[in-house]
Amino acid sequence: MLTVQKQEAAGKTVYTISGTIDEKTDLAKELGTPTQPFVVVAKGITRINSVGVKNWIRFFSTFGPKQIVFSFEQLSPTLVEQLNAIQNFNCGGTVNSIVMPYLCAGCKTELIVPIKTADIVKLNNKVPDVKCPKCSGNAAFDEFPEEYFEFCSRG
Repeated sequence: MLTVQKQEAAGKTVYTISGTIDEKTDLAKELGTPTQPFVVVAKGITRINSVGVKNWIRFFSTFGPKQIVFSFEQLSPTLVEQLNAIQNFNCGGTVNSIVMPYLCAGCKTELIVPIKTADIVKLNNKVPDVKCPKCSGNAAFDEFPEEYFEFCSRG
């Protein structure tokens, strides 16, 4: 089930989405039909299946022809996986940031750390060091950097 929170900020609509995107998800019903620039914050998306991917592409592909500018913030690891696997998963929207999954070696706490896409490029796809907020131990990036950041090399 998809949960959507909507806010207006600085002439843009900001949609914060979380949950699952699947065959039951109607993005047009959930988000409406934006007519002005909008941002989708998606760090809370935990699952998307193949029908959900089709629904995603069908929905977001409608904005380019209408010349409505949109962007994505804090794409979850689930969506980054799709972004890497599907050439046009962003459907013409700009990916401004993603979240990076980390696992603390000491206390096994799972962390998600936001990072701007521009910073990934500046870091040359190197993974920033992260300390665990619970135990101050070193947290390890829980993906393969060369695969996780692949979408950045597409331009």
